[in-house]
Amino acid sequence: MLTVPNPESTQKGALSPRKNPPTRDSLPGFTSEKSDWAERVCVAGESRGIRLSSVAPYVNRMTEPFPRWVFYPQSSPPPVWAESLVKVFQDHRDAIESAARKRGVALESDDVLAILRSNLEAQGYSVEKGKGANERIYRPVFFGEYGRPGKSYNIDAYHKDLRVGLEVEAGRGTKGNAVYRDLIQTSLLVDVDYLALAVLTEYRYGSKSVEYSYSVTKDILDAIYGSQRLRFPMKGVLLIGY
Repeated sequence: MLTVPNPESTQKGALSPRKNPPTRDSLPGFTSEKSDWAERVCVAGESRGIRLSSVAPYVNRMTEPFPRWVFYPQSSPPPVWAESLVKVFQDHRDAIESAARKRGVALESDDVLAILRSNLEAQGYSVEKGKGANERIYRPVFFGEYGRPGKSYNIDAYHKDLRVGLEVEAGRGTKGNAVYRDLIQTSLLVDVDYLALAVLTEYRYGSKSVEYSYSVTKDILDAIYGSQRLRFPMKGVLLIGY
Protein backbone atom coordinates (compact mmCIF):
# COMPACT_ATOMS: atom_id res chain seq x y z
CA MET A 1 0.00 0.00 0.00
CA LEU A 2 1.33 3.41 -0.99
CA THR A 3 1.67 5.94 1.82
CA VAL A 4 2.03 9.60 0.89
CA PRO A 5 3.57 11.82 3.61
CA ASN A 6 1.38 14.56 5.04
CA PRO A 7 2.89 17.95 4.01
CA GLU A 8 1.94 19.31 7.45
CA SER A 9 3.95 16.63 9.24
CA THR A 10 7.05 17.69 11.13
CA GLN A 11 8.32 14.16 11.54
CA LYS A 12 11.83 13.38 10.41
CA GLY A 13 11.80 12.35 6.76
CA ALA A 14 8.63 14.27 5.86
CA LEU A 15 8.46 15.17 2.20
CA SER A 16 10.12 18.51 1.49
CA PRO A 17 11.16 20.28 -1.73
CA ARG A 18 14.69 20.68 -0.35
CA LYS A 19 15.23 17.60 1.79
CA ASN A 20 14.74 13.92 0.98
CA PRO A 21 13.51 14.40 -2.63
CA PRO A 22 11.45 11.37 -3.72
CA THR A 23 13.03 8.74 -5.93
CA ARG A 24 11.59 5.67 -7.60
CA ASP A 25 13.51 3.45 -5.17
CA SER A 26 12.35 5.29 -2.04
CA LEU A 27 8.63 5.08 -2.85
CA PRO A 28 7.25 1.52 -2.53
CA GLY A 29 5.18 0.04 -5.31
CA PHE A 30 6.60 2.18 -8.09
CA THR A 31 7.94 0.64 -11.27
CA SER A 32 11.15 1.68 -12.99
CA GLU A 33 9.27 3.42 -15.79
CA LYS A 34 9.57 7.19 -15.39
CA SER A 35 6.11 7.97 -16.78
CA ASP A 36 4.49 5.31 -14.57
CA TRP A 37 6.36 6.60 -11.52
CA ALA A 38 5.24 10.20 -12.13
CA GLU A 39 1.65 9.14 -12.72
CA ARG A 40 1.51 7.11 -9.51
CA VAL A 41 2.88 10.03 -7.48
CA CYS A 42 0.19 12.37 -8.80
CA VAL A 43 -2.69 9.88 -8.48
CA ALA A 44 -1.70 8.89 -4.94
CA GLY A 45 -1.53 12.50 -3.81
CA GLU A 46 -4.79 13.55 -5.43
CA SER A 47 -6.63 10.61 -3.89
CA ARG A 48 -5.57 11.85 -0.44
CA GLY A 49 -6.31 15.49 -1.19
CA ILE A 50 -2.65 16.43 -0.77
CA ARG A 51 -1.11 19.26 -2.77
CA LEU A 52 2.01 17.98 -4.51
CA SER A 53 3.71 21.26 -5.40
CA SER A 54 6.83 20.11 -3.54
CA VAL A 55 6.99 16.94 -5.63
CA ALA A 56 6.44 18.62 -8.99
CA PRO A 57 10.06 19.72 -9.65
CA TYR A 58 11.29 16.16 -9.22
CA VAL A 59 8.47 14.65 -11.28
CA ASN A 60 9.07 17.15 -14.08
CA ARG A 61 12.83 16.57 -14.13
CA MET A 62 12.43 12.81 -14.45
CA THR A 63 9.79 12.95 -17.19
CA GLU A 64 11.05 15.82 -19.37
CA PRO A 65 13.40 14.90 -22.24
CA PHE A 66 17.04 15.86 -21.79
CA PRO A 67 18.69 17.67 -23.39
CA ARG A 68 16.37 20.01 -25.25
CA TRP A 69 17.43 20.38 -28.86
CA VAL A 70 16.34 21.64 -32.26
CA PHE A 71 17.96 21.64 -35.70
CA TYR A 72 17.90 24.52 -38.18
CA PRO A 73 16.70 25.00 -40.84
CA GLN A 74 13.55 23.38 -39.54
CA SER A 75 12.49 22.62 -43.10
CA SER A 76 15.25 19.98 -43.22
CA PRO A 77 15.40 16.75 -41.21
CA PRO A 78 18.25 16.62 -38.67
CA PRO A 79 21.35 14.81 -39.98
CA VAL A 80 22.21 11.43 -38.47
CA TRP A 81 25.14 12.84 -36.49
CA ALA A 82 22.82 15.23 -34.61
CA GLU A 83 21.11 12.55 -32.53
CA SER A 84 24.44 10.86 -31.81
CA LEU A 85 25.81 14.15 -30.47
CA VAL A 86 22.67 14.80 -28.43
CA LYS A 87 23.08 11.38 -26.81
CA VAL A 88 26.52 12.41 -25.50
CA PHE A 89 24.81 15.14 -23.44
CA GLN A 90 22.00 12.78 -22.49
CA ASP A 91 24.43 10.21 -21.12
CA HIS A 92 25.90 12.81 -18.73
CA ARG A 93 22.65 14.34 -17.52
CA ASP A 94 23.36 13.93 -13.81
CA ALA A 95 26.68 15.77 -14.14
CA ILE A 96 25.77 18.68 -16.42
CA GLU A 97 22.03 19.44 -16.19
CA SER A 98 21.78 23.15 -15.41
CA ALA A 99 18.17 23.05 -14.19
CA ALA A 100 19.18 20.68 -11.38
CA ARG A 101 22.05 22.79 -10.06
CA LYS A 102 21.84 25.14 -7.10
CA ARG A 103 21.66 28.90 -7.56
CA GLY A 104 25.04 30.40 -8.37
CA VAL A 105 26.67 26.97 -8.75
CA ALA A 106 27.18 26.38 -12.45
CA LEU A 107 29.81 24.47 -14.34
CA GLU A 108 32.22 26.37 -16.54
CA SER A 109 32.30 25.45 -20.23
CA ASP A 110 35.73 23.85 -19.71
CA ASP A 111 34.23 21.62 -17.01
CA VAL A 112 31.45 20.50 -19.33
CA LEU A 113 33.93 19.75 -22.12
CA ALA A 114 36.03 17.70 -19.73
CA ILE A 115 32.98 15.61 -18.80
CA LEU A 116 31.97 15.07 -22.43
CA ARG A 117 35.46 14.65 -23.89
CA SER A 118 35.81 10.87 -23.90
CA ASN A 119 32.41 10.37 -25.54
CA LEU A 120 33.06 13.08 -28.11
CA GLU A 121 36.46 11.65 -28.99
CA ALA A 122 34.90 8.20 -29.33
CA GLN A 123 32.64 9.68 -32.02
CA GLY A 124 35.62 11.19 -33.87
CA TYR A 125 35.69 14.75 -32.51
CA SER A 126 38.89 16.58 -31.70
CA VAL A 127 38.26 18.34 -28.38
CA GLU A 128 39.97 21.32 -26.76
CA LYS A 129 42.05 20.16 -23.79
CA GLY A 130 43.00 23.52 -22.27
CA LYS A 131 43.84 27.15 -22.96
CA GLY A 132 47.42 26.58 -24.08
CA ALA A 133 48.29 27.18 -27.74
CA ASN A 134 48.90 23.46 -28.27
CA GLU A 135 45.71 22.45 -26.46
CA ARG A 136 43.19 24.47 -28.46
CA ILE A 137 41.42 23.51 -31.69
CA TYR A 138 41.99 26.12 -34.41
CA ARG A 139 40.18 26.41 -37.72
CA PRO A 140 41.34 28.83 -40.44
CA VAL A 141 39.23 31.68 -41.79
CA PHE A 142 41.48 32.33 -44.80
CA PHE A 143 45.02 31.58 -45.96
CA GLY A 144 47.92 33.94 -46.53
CA GLU A 145 51.41 33.62 -47.91
CA TYR A 146 52.89 30.15 -48.32
CA GLY A 147 49.47 28.63 -47.76
CA ARG A 148 49.58 29.36 -44.05
CA PRO A 149 46.39 30.36 -42.22
CA GLY A 150 46.16 34.14 -42.30
CA LYS A 151 43.39 34.25 -39.71
CA SER A 152 42.08 31.52 -37.39
CA TYR A 153 39.53 31.12 -34.61
CA ASN A 154 39.55 28.47 -31.91
CA ILE A 155 36.59 26.15 -31.45
CA ASP A 156 35.67 23.79 -28.61
CA ALA A 157 35.49 20.64 -30.73
CA TYR A 158 35.63 19.72 -34.40
CA HIS A 159 34.75 16.65 -36.47
CA LYS A 160 36.86 16.62 -39.61
CA ASP A 161 34.81 14.08 -41.59
CA LEU A 162 31.37 15.44 -40.66
CA ARG A 163 32.64 19.04 -40.84
CA VAL A 164 30.87 19.85 -37.56
CA GLY A 165 32.08 22.54 -35.17
CA LEU A 166 30.93 22.35 -31.56
CA GLU A 167 30.75 25.29 -29.17
CA VAL A 168 29.77 24.79 -25.52
CA GLU A 169 28.66 27.86 -23.57
CA ALA A 170 28.05 28.12 -19.83
CA GLY A 171 27.27 30.84 -17.31
CA ARG A 172 25.70 34.02 -18.66
CA GLY A 173 26.39 33.12 -22.29
CA THR A 174 23.49 35.00 -23.88
CA LYS A 175 24.03 38.13 -21.76
CA GLY A 176 27.65 38.26 -22.88
CA ASN A 177 26.71 37.90 -26.57
CA ALA A 178 28.68 34.65 -26.79
CA VAL A 179 25.91 33.17 -28.95
CA TYR A 180 26.27 35.92 -31.59
CA ARG A 181 30.05 35.49 -31.56
CA ASP A 182 29.72 31.74 -32.09
CA LEU A 183 27.27 32.14 -34.96
CA ILE A 184 29.39 34.71 -36.79
CA GLN A 185 32.82 33.22 -36.20
CA THR A 186 31.76 29.68 -37.09
CA SER A 187 30.20 30.99 -40.31
CA LEU A 188 33.66 32.19 -41.34
CA LEU A 189 35.56 28.95 -40.69
CA VAL A 190 36.95 26.85 -43.51
CA ASP A 191 35.58 23.28 -43.80
CA VAL A 192 32.84 23.80 -41.20
CA ASP A 193 29.40 23.01 -42.64
CA TYR A 194 27.51 22.70 -39.36
CA LEU A 195 27.54 24.41 -35.98
CA ALA A 196 26.45 22.51 -32.88
CA LEU A 197 25.82 25.12 -30.18
CA ALA A 198 25.25 23.92 -26.60
CA VAL A 199 23.92 26.37 -24.00
CA LEU A 200 22.42 26.13 -20.51
CA THR A 201 18.67 25.69 -20.27
CA GLU A 202 18.75 28.00 -17.28
CA TYR A 203 21.31 29.76 -15.13
CA ARG A 204 20.40 31.05 -11.65
CA TYR A 205 22.53 33.89 -10.32
CA GLY A 206 22.21 36.57 -7.67
CA SER A 207 19.35 36.22 -5.24
CA LYS A 208 16.50 35.86 -7.72
CA SER A 209 17.78 36.24 -11.29
CA VAL A 210 17.46 33.48 -13.86
CA GLU A 211 18.75 33.45 -17.44
CA TYR A 212 16.99 31.04 -19.80
CA SER A 213 19.81 30.73 -22.31
CA TYR A 214 18.30 27.96 -24.44
CA SER A 215 14.98 29.78 -24.92
CA VAL A 216 16.71 33.09 -25.71
CA THR A 217 19.05 31.44 -28.22
CA LYS A 218 16.15 29.56 -29.82
CA ASP A 219 14.30 32.86 -30.27
CA ILE A 220 17.38 34.29 -32.01
CA LEU A 221 17.65 31.34 -34.40
CA ASP A 222 13.88 31.32 -35.02
CA ALA A 223 14.12 34.96 -36.11
CA ILE A 224 17.20 34.41 -38.29
CA TYR A 225 15.86 31.38 -40.11
CA GLY A 226 12.31 32.71 -40.20
CA SER A 227 13.09 36.08 -41.78
CA GLN A 228 15.61 34.83 -44.39
CA ARG A 229 17.24 38.29 -44.44
CA LEU A 230 20.41 36.89 -42.88
CA ARG A 231 21.65 33.64 -44.43
CA PHE A 232 24.47 31.61 -42.98
CA PRO A 233 26.91 29.85 -45.32
CA MET A 234 26.62 26.79 -43.05
CA LYS A 235 24.27 23.95 -43.95
CA GLY A 236 22.68 23.92 -40.52
CA VAL A 237 22.79 24.69 -36.81
CA LEU A 238 22.06 22.24 -34.02
CA LEU A 239 21.01 23.97 -30.79
CA ILE A 240 21.32 21.94 -27.59
CA GLY A 241 20.04 23.03 -24.19
CA TYR A 242 21.60 21.18 -21.27
